[in-house]
Amino acid sequence: MKNKIPTLSLYYLLVLFMTSCSPNISKIIEKGHASLNRGDYDKAIKKFDKAAGKAKVSNDKAYHGLALAYEGKRNIALAADYEYKAHKANDLNPEYCYNIARYNAYSGNKPNAYAWLYHVGFCVAKSKSFRSMDHYINQASGEPFFESLEGDEKFYRFLNGGYRRVKIQIESGKSSESDKFTQNDQFAVVSAYTVSGKNKVILATDVIQDDNSANFYNEYVIFDYKLGTDIVIGQYDEDYTSHDLLSYFKGPLPGNLTGLTKTSSSRNSSLSFSVTDSDSRTYTSGTSIPATISTKEILLGLGAAALVIAASELSAGESRKKNLSYGDYCTLDVDYEVPADNYLDKLFGNNKYKAIFVLKILDGKYGSGQVRAEVTDIQIGYGRLFNSLSKIKGKSRAYNLLMNQYGHLIGKEVQPKLEDIKCK
Repeated sequence: MKNKIPTLSLYYLLVLFMTSCSPNISKIIEKGHASLNRGDYDKAIKKFDKAAGKAKVSNDKAYHGLALAYEGKRNIALAADYEYKAHKANDLNPEYCYNIARYNAYSGNKPNAYAWLYHVGFCVAKSKSFRSMDHYINQASGEPFFESLEGDEKFYRFLNGGYRRVKIQIESGKSSESDKFTQNDQFAVVSAYTVSGKNKVILATDVIQDDNSANFYNEYVIFDYKLGTDIVIGQYDEDYTSHDLLSYFKGPLPGNLTGLTKTSSSRNSSLSFSVTDSDSRTYTSGTSIPATISTKEILLGLGAAALVIAASELSAGESRKKNLSYGDYCTLDVDYEVPADNYLDKLFGNNKYKAIFVLKILDGKYGSGQVRAEVTDIQIGYGRLFNSLSKIKGKSRAYNLLMNQYGHLIGKEVQPKLEDIKCK
């Protein structure tokens, strides 16, 4: 870790106006920042201490000033203590969250550093800050305190658009409205901002229980969440063409995800879910559809057969492909057709799947429009949004045939065209 403290520039003075305080205290804080910018940290500490002592309630601006002054003196532990106090006094100021992230990264506490870095987006959205999320992304690029995060995929995603990879898992749903909550017709939807706009992602239909609750097969979706934007996790009744929104969670995701467990109760309905960080290298729709599910259920639920919109629509964008480096992960999707059991399966394409080759990039600029990559995994996909029960049940057979034919490529090097691969 470089022992380098970045220059404390005048822009910190703008933080003074993000919350209000008495004129006398504001004057003292201004003098403290003047001393801070001259590099007279001891005098700045005296001024900020005086401001904090005069405040009848906790003064976040004085604590923030003390944090910057002790940072200037290279006492990062004490700087962090005061920045935590500033955040406690004003928990929606993104500047405080950003600095706490810096101090944690400097001290080697990477989990806390990421949690606070992600929380910046929450504060930007909730406080309607005059600073955008892009400001903090630009600040983080080249920030010496974040040196310990360099090389992490999490940090790369943050710097490239402010994304956080999350897993949203639906656990169960419940409704007391038996006239509306009928068998086969309830499902959950996640609507979130992605690089291609707002997409609705259907997760699952239900199996009704005696207590009028529903199991959602523990289905989940993994995607890159845009920090500071709203996400909607909704519980719907009836088929998708005439759906009723029973209950939902809406808002930006906070840095700490442990408190997100269920939707707000509406019309005596609720949906249980969990949101966690994910280290998954590929997007996934979750567990397989149970073999016992009926065609009627699929048609009514309109989504049990296709749990997420195509992964390419949830990817972090084509811009990733222009800056690929060693260790990045991409996929190569290839149409894959298996022998049809009957004429109807062939006619409706029930024997057509998608072979997904997971690639670890070795050289992102190999040759003319090509990359060098290692095949690390092979998966099977449906290749379309809605699929028949016959196609769903045949997925395991298709996978076995695929592995028999191409399994030997795992661990081998390939050189696909850049235009043919998808990168998250």
